Amino acid sequence: MKLNTGVSDVKTLDHGAPQRSRSSQMKRTRAANQRIPKWAYLLFIILAAFVSYRILQHRAAEIKTAQAPARPVTVAKAITKDVPIYLDEIGTCAAYETVQLQAQVSGKIISRQFQDGSDVKKGDPLFTIDPRPYQAVLDQAKAQAALDQVTLKRQEDLRARKVISQQD
Repeated sequence: MKLNTGVSDVKTLDHGAPQRSRSSQMKRTRAANQRIPKWAYLLFIILAAFVSYRILQHRAAEIKTAQAPARPVTVAKAITKDVPIYLDEIGTCAAYETVQLQAQVSGKIISRQFQDGSDVKKGDPLFTIDPRPYQAVLDQAKAQAALDQVTLKRQEDLRARKVISQQD
């Protein structure tokens, strides 16, 4: 077993000295032993500069590859001519004035006789309604009227002959 006699000798020799001087002396010896040489600082600066340069070089290469390639351009001579105007938009339009329409008759609408945004006046036809149901009702009424006329004429003939009573 070895004993560290050097440390114990220091303790006995410095026993009478104050505690602070001994700790500061130890710090000085540690600082002297751990001092970084100047060439290490120079090496660190050179390595940091090299790494920064490589990072910037790599980013510049990424930017160059990310740019789209140039597209070919064709040139044409400008001419003057009329062109149609197209407006393809999505949206809603609202009229300045709106009116409520109430139908006087019911039926299926066949055609619309106005365009959106056009001005209309009183009496202008707006819609055409399917006339077939109304024509059928009119024809039926005419047939019934003709039948009633025939029945009336027959009744008058029978009264003139005194076949039926006046009350019938």
